[in-house]
Amino acid sequence: AQGFVVVAGVAAVTQHSIVNQFGAGRPNAEDQTQLQAFGKEIAEKLTGTPKRAELPGNRPYLERHGGGLVPMVSDACKGCGKCVTHCPVGAIPKDNPKTTDKDLCVSCMGCISVCTQKARSLPEAAIGALTERLGKVCTDRKENQLFF
Repeated sequence: AQGFVVVAGVAAVTQHSIVNQFGAGRPNAEDQTQLQAFGKEIAEKLTGTPKRAELPGNRPYLERHGGGLVPMVSDACKGCGKCVTHCPVGAIPKDNPKTTDKDLCVSCMGCISVCTQKARSLPEAAIGALTERLGKVCTDRKENQLFF
């Protein structure tokens, strides 16, 4: 609606946000070099008249109806608000950071990764089930991808 045109996309391999053994150590130096090269290719494309990129995937990518994996908050939470500012969907209210709106949460687990008090977590049973499910698709090395 604002006239923007997506001219490229990158699928960059990183460590999994919940089950850290998948993608551990990624992006590494090799990935960084490749991603910098992707950036140069994208910049070159921008010198001409950019055409809309053909990106794989479904639209909408994922329908969310809430109720996914929502982190629990322990008494270790000091209410610093770091998770509030990190949450991409505003699921953690500024006035009560010890809660999470399960209908808004997209289970990105960013709040867990930024919590310096380690006050946010998932139940061990959920992590075990997720590890088993992801093990079927995440054990092989994945490569970074550039899409035009």
